[in-house]
Amino acid sequence: MKELKARGGKIGIVGGPAIIHTRAAPPALAEIIREGGYVDTLFAGNALATHDIEYNLFGTSLG
Repeated sequence: MKELKARGGKIGIVGGPAIIHTRAAPPALAEIIREGGYVDTLFAGNALATHDIEYNLFGTSLG
């Protein structure tokens, strides 16, 4: 990712609910989006948002 960005490249993530199920979103993905400046685009359907909301409200995903 560092090399691609150094060459002026763009990075897009196609995200699904597995990001939430594996607990990657809160620490890892959020950091590379907010702090790292690596991600230019996040493509996601309603499942990512739904599971993220559930995780943040109830601490679960998939009920």
